[in-house]
Amino acid sequence: MNRQKQRVVRWACLIVLGLGLAVDVGLYGASALENRTLRLRRDQVLENIEKTRGEIAQLDQEIARLKEDVSQAELLSGQSVLEGEGVLITLSDALLRDGEPQGGFQAYLVHDVDVLNVINALRAGGAEAIAVNGARITAQSAVRCGGPTINVQRKRLTPPFLIRAIGSTEKLRAELEADGLVDYLRALGLRIQISDQASQRIEAGKD
Repeated sequence: MNRQKQRVVRWACLIVLGLGLAVDVGLYGASALENRTLRLRRDQVLENIEKTRGEIAQLDQEIARLKEDVSQAELLSGQSVLEGEGVLITLSDALLRDGEPQGGFQAYLVHDVDVLNVINALRAGGAEAIAVNGARITAQSAVRCGGPTINVQRKRLTPPFLIRAIGSTEKLRAELEADGLVDYLRALGLRIQISDQASQRIEAGKD
């Protein structure tokens, strides 16, 4: 092979080598760019995941708060059954003595105000639920006299009145005895008994 041919072959090899290097550099550059793009996408995905987790945590807190609000609303409206410790108050008319009492027989009867005084004392004592002869007392309940009976939640109730309350027995008793309420009712001649209940059940209101 003469020098001319050797020179041509050498240049051809250099050209091929150069092209190979160019291709390798191009491929490396493309691969690096692709890797960087993938890393950016990965970082964006991870950021979105963390953001979504935060939003889910906030939603869980909101759901828990709403459930608590619903439970409280059901409790106040008497739409949930409740069980627990509490007290049972039995309130009865006074015993009649010989002849008509001074002031008439009305003085011997349990009146709506007597029942309301007991209910208000139980509420002040932190009662979670109250029922009178099975009728659930709510924030909208009306207690009114109807002749010799008392109307609660459009139900006509007759004595003895069984007033159940769920809550701390100690606090409920303390509130009933505060300001001499029990002594006052007994001074009227009414019969009142208070018994602690380790566990009792108050049904939901039907309205």
